[in-house]
Amino acid sequence: MSDYEAIKFTAEEALAAGRFEESLCAANVLVDAGEPWLIDGLLRRALALENWKEGPSDRLVAAASDWRRLVEIAPASISFRGLARVLMKLGERDAAFVNLLEAEAKGLTPEVLLGFADFYRTASPPDLERAKLYFLRAALRGRTQGMRGYVEVAFALGQPFSAAAMTSIAVVATPLLALVLGKRRHAGF
Repeated sequence: MSDYEAIKFTAEEALAAGRFEESLCAANVLVDAGEPWLIDGLLRRALALENWKEGPSDRLVAAASDWRRLVEIAPASISFRGLARVLMKLGERDAAFVNLLEAEAKGLTPEVLLGFADFYRTASPPDLERAKLYFLRAALRGRTQGMRGYVEVAFALGQPFSAAAMTSIAVVATPLLALVLGKRRHAGF
């Protein structure tokens, strides 16, 4: 294992454990190393900045900058989805929607569906019917966050029977999803 592979592993482990400052330091080393470590470093640095609640006040702006660089270097669904997620946190909803559409064009994954569901659920005013539809589509693709979101939105819409039906499905399906998808069943936007 090379030094940079060890640093990448450190960044991943720290990120998974919620040690965002440590992950950020390791990711900075990868970014400074340039190619072929640049994409790995930008991805981990963007995720660390986005999730580090006690971090610097401009952390979301810096995370958006890293996601934009990733969109330029590696225009994949995950890059557009990450940028959309951060832009929504920054309140830049129009730009976030454009990036969700780009993510969808690169591949309609359950995580992109959850992004659209979150977008419509948090709109002003909320479009809960559309959010429920996207949560359902994500649930049908095996995402527990889709099931949970569907139940919450159905209750908000005054549809307790729809919520109860999805809860019943979730109780039965979750163990099967655990066998088939493993941890991916929990993947979110």
